[in-house]
This record gives sequence, C-alpha cells and structure tokens, in this order.
Amino acid sequence: MKRSILIQLAIATLATNLGVAEHNLREIPLVTTSGNPAQVRREQITGKQAWIALHEDTLVGEKALKPGAYQIGLELQAGTPVFTFRMIGDTDLGTFVGQPVRVPCRWETLSTRVKHTRLTRVPEGTRRRLIKIEIRGENVAYTFGPE
Repeated sequence: MKRSILIQLAIATLATNLGVAEHNLREIPLVTTSGNPAQVRREQITGKQAWIALHEDTLVGEKALKPGAYQIGLELQAGTPVFTFRMIGDTDLGTFVGQPVRVPCRWETLSTRVKHTRLTRVPEGTRRRLIKIEIRGENVAYTFGPE
C-alpha cells in the first residue's frame, strides 16, 4: 500500500511539473535542443518514449549498456537522429543513474503504427547487440550500426 502511494505521488508530481494529465505521461514527446517536439517528418510519427529492461550486457552502436531498466527515445542533435538511453535508478520514483547514452541511428518509415515496443538483438560474443528498436505508437523503426 505504501509503495503504490509513493508511485502515485511521483506520477502526480511529474504530471503537475510538466503540465499534463497523468494518463498522458507515456505520450510525452522527447524535446530537441531547440525546444521543439522531436518530429523527423510530417508523415512520420516519432518522439514517443518507452521503457525497456535489459537482462544482459548489450551493445548499441559503439556503446555498451549494462543490465537494468532504461527510458528510451529519439532526440535530434543538429538535425541528426540520436537515440537516447537513460538508466532508471529508482523505478518507484523514476530517477536516473549516470549520464544518458546517446547513439546515432537511422530510421525507416513503417506502413503502420507499432502495437508493442520491440527490440531486435543478435548474439555477439558473450553479449548481445541491439540492431533495431520499434516504439509502441510510432510508425518508425530505428536501426543501429553499419549501413
């Protein structure tokens, strides 16, 4: 009971600080450095955030991610799409640990919106390599690594 009250308080505080309804928190777009919603093109639906759990060391591009829970999403840096991974420290309060990991990516427009967030990983030595992410509600697939 105490835990759920803390979660509700954290959600209500976050919603108040962001000026949105609590039920819309999962639909908040990431913001680019210019302060505009992260929209790549008019016909592409992007900028949503997702939460994922990695259970083993995972490579993304040239970066390595440790096991844990992450908030993920697209940002634009000088017009270049960059995928951001923020490790969540306290899942009850939604606080982050360390610096965000930013990895350049490419994207392809899909014919329909994604129904569930999906990660595509392949084995590489003792770790796994993340090669593609699709975020629920978007119609874009993000890919990492060589073209």
